[in-house]
Amino acid sequence: MAKKIAIIGAGVSGLTAGIYALKAGFRAEIFERFTAPGGEMTGWDREDFHIDGCIHWLTGTADDPADAFNDMWKTVGMLGEGVEILKPETFGTFEHDGETFSFTRDVGETGSRMLEISEKDAPAIGAFVNEVKDFPYFSAPAVAVDCMSLSEKMKLLKTAGPALKAMKRLGKIPAAQFAERFTHPLLRFAFKTWGADNASVGDFIYSYAVFCRGKTGVPAGGSRAAAERIAEKFLSMGGLIQYGAPVAKLPVVGKTASLILADERWLNADYIVPACDIHATFGMLHEQYRDKRIEERDAAPAVYPLWASFLLSYAVDDKMENIPKELTFKTQLAMADAPVSYLSYTAYADQPAFAPEGKNIMQVQVPTNYEFWDKLYADKKEYAETKTRYGQEVLERVEERVPALKGKLRLIDAATPKTWERYTGAHKGSWMSWGAALGAKPMIHDGRVAGIDNLYMAGQWLMPPGGLPAAITGKWAVQRIMRKEKRDYRGL
Repeated sequence: MAKKIAIIGAGVSGLTAGIYALKAGFRAEIFERFTAPGGEMTGWDREDFHIDGCIHWLTGTADDPADAFNDMWKTVGMLGEGVEILKPETFGTFEHDGETFSFTRDVGETGSRMLEISEKDAPAIGAFVNEVKDFPYFSAPAVAVDCMSLSEKMKLLKTAGPALKAMKRLGKIPAAQFAERFTHPLLRFAFKTWGADNASVGDFIYSYAVFCRGKTGVPAGGSRAAAERIAEKFLSMGGLIQYGAPVAKLPVVGKTASLILADERWLNADYIVPACDIHATFGMLHEQYRDKRIEERDAAPAVYPLWASFLLSYAVDDKMENIPKELTFKTQLAMADAPVSYLSYTAYADQPAFAPEGKNIMQVQVPTNYEFWDKLYADKKEYAETKTRYGQEVLERVEERVPALKGKLRLIDAATPKTWERYTGAHKGSWMSWGAALGAKPMIHDGRVAGIDNLYMAGQWLMPPGGLPAAITGKWAVQRIMRKEKRDYRGL
C-alpha cells in the first residue's frame, strides 16, 4: 500500500501539498479544524452580498509554462478551463486636494500622467519609470532550493540574480524616503501610502512591475470559490478531508512524529505536513523543538511587523458606474489607539455575483493593532459597539470624499484581527508572514524541524510576505519527502 501523508490544515498550502502528494503516488488525508476549505483564502456572505477576504491580486495568472506559479495554479485547479481571469487596469488610485492619479498597467502612460501633474518632477519620474521597466521578473523556483544540486543552484542564481540584486538595492530605501524625491503633494502621497508605513520602495516597484507585465489578475468568483475548486480537485483525485478535526498535539517518539486529535484519537502516518499557522505547529510540539528563527522575528515587531487589518464592508445602493471603483485619500481619524491619516476603499463592480443587481459591495481595509482588539474582545458588547462606531466613522469619511455616495452606504460587516484569528487560526490575525522593515533579514525556511525525520512544514510563514504564492511551499514539502524516499522529485 502506498505510504500516507497526513496534512494539517485545508488552506491553500495544505490543499496544494495534498494534490502534489496524490500526484506523486502517496495517499493523502487533510485534518482541518474548521468546517470549510481555504484557511485565510476565504470569503463569506452577509445578506445578499459576498465579502471576499483574501485575493486582491494573484501572481502567475498569465499563461507561461516557465512560470512555476502559473503551472502550480493550473495543477491545483485555481486556474484552468472555465475560470475567467479579471485584469484590473489600475494598481491603485490616489486623490489629494481634489486631484487624482492612478498607476496603470502601462508604466509609460503612468509616467506621462505624472509629468502632466508635475513637470518639475521629471527626473524623479523618469528614474521611477525606468526602474519599473527594467525590473527583472522572477518566479519562484519549481523545485525547493534545498533539494537542488550545486549546478541547479548556480543556474538559479544566474536566473534570479538580477531580481535579487535589484531588490537588495531598492530594499534599503523606505517608501516614505523615496516619496520625498517628488515635490508634488499628490505624487508624494501616492508613494507614501501605497504600502505599509515601514515598507521599502522595492516592494512597491517589484509588485508594480509584475502587474505591468500582465503576470497578475483575479480569478472571477473570488477567494472562496477558488478554495472550493482546489478542494474539489483534491477530493476528485482520491484525497480525504476531515473537517472539524483539529490536531491537538504532535507527539514525537524517537525521531518520528504522530498526531493526536482534539478528540484524543492518536493517528500515525508515514509523513506529516503541518500546513497550519507555524505558531500552531510549534504549539503542538514539545518545547525542545523550538525554532530560534521564528522566535527572533516574533520578538522584534518593529523589524518584522505583522499584517493585522480591520476590514469594513459596506452595501452600496449604486452600481458605481461613474464613481471610482478604488480610491486612497487623506483623512484624520483615531482608530484602535492609533491615528489614521488615509483610507483606501475598493468596490467590486467587476464581480457582479458579489452583490444584487444594481448594487455593489465596498471594502475598506485599515492596518490596525491586534493587541487593542484582543484586549477589547474580553467585553463582547464593547467590542461589537466599537466595531460599529469605527465603521460608521469610516462611512462618513468616504461620503465626504465621494459625495455621490452620500446616503447610499450601509455597514454590513466589520472583521478585526480577532476575526481572522478565530475563524482561520492566523497568528494575531496576520494574513501574511512577517513584514520586513529596514534591517530585516530575509528567510526562506526549509520546513524542517530539527530532531524530527518525518515532518515537513508548509505555509505562509516559511516565505517572505506575499500571501498566496506561499502555496508553493506545499509542493516543496512533497518534493522534500520524495527526496528522502530517493525518488525523482524534479518532474513533480
